[in-house]
Amino acid sequence: QLLPAGNLREQKSNASRADVIVITKCPVEFSESEKDGLRNEVRAKENQPIFFSSIEYGKPFSLFEKEKTIEFFEIESAVLITGIAASHHLFNYLHSLIPNLKHEKFYDHHDFSLSELNAIAKKYLNVNERKTVFLTTEKDGVRLFPFRDFFSSHQLEIYCVPVEVAFSPTEKEKFDSIVLDFVKVKQEEENL
Repeated sequence: QLLPAGNLREQKSNASRADVIVITKCPVEFSESEKDGLRNEVRAKENQPIFFSSIEYGKPFSLFEKEKTIEFFEIESAVLITGIAASHHLFNYLHSLIPNLKHEKFYDHHDFSLSELNAIAKKYLNVNERKTVFLTTEKDGVRLFPFRDFFSSHQLEIYCVPVEVAFSPTEKEKFDSIVLDFVKVKQEEENL
């Protein structure tokens, strides 16, 4: 069993039921002593490997033309549109790369409306001489995709910023091996 941890996830006390424990959203530069502190806090059983993952953000791609990408350094001005629970991580990362970044933040699982998008467009377009690009997450992109005609008719560019889980190279190899072995055993059991 894979035990997710975080908001709306399993409590730490349920870690004893897991085959593998993954502690997510760790800083990229996470020291061994910090990892040891978390290992002690989790109190995993001897046969429960613990992995540490961090978040990496990929190159933004157009919501409507997936092959079209943009480099962060090419963006002078941007508006981040999010409807996710913890958007501050993404905002802080993007703000370090795009100083002229604004954030339109909605509650988690928000269903966007045309009136909201009109208000956002009106608020940010023609405010300055710079071309404003809109950014969102892949998750929010799914809910914004139905507004393709809106973005097209207003000549607005919107890009998704991919969010990826990253392990250290050695941990990734071990984690992948455990998962693949587990799948192989389950497939063999099904074929019996």
